[in-house]
Amino acid sequence: MKVKCIEKSSPRSDGVPGGATGLTVGKVYTVAEIVIGRRDVDQYSIINDEFRMARYNQCRFEVVDDSPVRPLREAFNSLTTEMRSRIKQLESRGY
Repeated sequence: MKVKCIEKSSPRSDGVPGGATGLTVGKVYTVAEIVIGRRDVDQYSIINDEFRMARYNQCRFEVVDDSPVRPLREAFNSLTTEMRSRIKQLESRGY
């Protein structure tokens, strides 16, 4: 499943002041997990702009591809493969 961020300024459900961090309005994200009913709000787990797995309220997104969400481990491995490959490449160059 792929979702597009449509807003990030509304208050956070966890009570922390300010809007959502780690998102870009208009950017498409791959959903790694759907969390039903957490804090009375359904959420998506995605890898955000800070390369962290994070949960965000579904109201911040619109669905652009409703294909089934893969099991969490499979989704995480797929989403981080490119990043892990790049890290290995940099390490081999001494960075």
